[in-house]
Amino acid sequence: MRTGGRLGLLGCALALLAGAPAAAEDGCRRVVLDPPPDQRISGAWWSGADLLLKETARGPLLRYSLDGRRQGTVEDEGLASLVDLSASPDGSIAINGATRITARDATGRVFATYELASLPADGVRVLNAVEMVTVGEEVVTLSYAELPDGRRTEALVRARAVPYRPLRVHWTFDADWRGEIFYRLGGRHLAVAGGEVYFLRQSEPPAIVRLAEGAPQALEAFPAGFERLPRLPPARGREAVVPLFGALAAAPGAVALAGHGDHLFLLTRRPVEGGTRWTLHRIDPAADRLTASWDLPVRSSHLTMVPGAEWWAFLERGPVTAAAAQELAGVLLVPARQLAGTGKETLCD
Repeated sequence: MRTGGRLGLLGCALALLAGAPAAAEDGCRRVVLDPPPDQRISGAWWSGADLLLKETARGPLLRYSLDGRRQGTVEDEGLASLVDLSASPDGSIAINGATRITARDATGRVFATYELASLPADGVRVLNAVEMVTVGEEVVTLSYAELPDGRRTEALVRARAVPYRPLRVHWTFDADWRGEIFYRLGGRHLAVAGGEVYFLRQSEPPAIVRLAEGAPQALEAFPAGFERLPRLPPARGREAVVPLFGALAAAPGAVALAGHGDHLFLLTRRPVEGGTRWTLHRIDPAADRLTASWDLPVRSSHLTMVPGAEWWAFLERGPVTAAAAQELAGVLLVPARQLAGTGKETLCD
C-alpha cells in the first residue's frame, strides 16, 4: 500500500457559491468558466459566498466570486501537498495538507493548525489523509495509518477539530489496489446525512457503510447494475493516467457520494452511445431504501459532483488526453431544492 497523496489532476473537486442570479432561480443552468481552471486539485465552499480553488500543484488557493472574478488568494504553508478541503455550515474551512490540517474561520483567520500524526487514536497512527468530511465540531478522515504492530492499512478516523484530538478509529480495512485508486482519484467517498457519517466502500460488491458507534453497518440500498468494480490497468507512473481514465469511462460504476439533509446521493456512470449516462440516486439511509433516480442532462466522459446548500455543481470533464490535460467543458448547476422531488420528473428540463 502506498502512502502518497492523491494524483494531482485526478483529485479534481470544485465548489460554487451558494447564491445565484435571479435568472437561475427557476431551474438548472449551465455556466462556462472563462478562463477554465487548469490542473484542478480540490475546492470547497467558504462562508457560503466564495469559491476556493486549488488550481496547480503548488501555489495559493484562488478565491473567486460567483461571476468568476478572482477576489484574492489564500496562502498556507501546507498547500503544496493539499489533497482536500472541507467546509462547515458556520463558514469555516479545513484545509487538508495530507499530514497537516489548517482551520480558518469565515474571515480567513487561522484558528487551529495540527498534525494528523501528533496523537495516536486507539493506538493507530495516522500517516496521511486522502479525504475528510466535517460533522459538527469533528472531522472524519479517510486515512492511511500504521497499526500498533507496524502494519499499514486504510482507516476511517474521527477527531475533534479544535483543539485537535483523535477520538476513535471507526474502521481499519485493507482496500484492494482498485479501491485504493478510487480513493485517490478525487471523487467523494465520505458524506454526512442526518448527522451521521457514511462511506462509499469501493470493493466487490461496492456498498454504502454507516459509521456507527459499534461495527460499521452496510446499507442494503444500492442501485442495481453497479455490483462490480471496473477492470482497471495497473496505475503506476504518469504514463498510466490516460489508460486508467479510459478504462473508467468504458465501464459502469459508482463514482461519488454526497449528503444533503437526511438523504444520501450516489452518482453513477454507465457508458452509452454518444458518451456516458450519469445518474443521481437518492437514498433514505434511515429507511435503507432507494427513493429516486435522475438521469442528468450531461454526456461528458467524466463528471465531478460538488454539493452545496443552495446549488449542486456538476463539472463536465472531457477525456484525459495526457497526464496533465483534461478539458473542462462546462458546469451544470442544479438547485438543491429539486433534490426533494419524487423522482418521477427530471431534475432539469
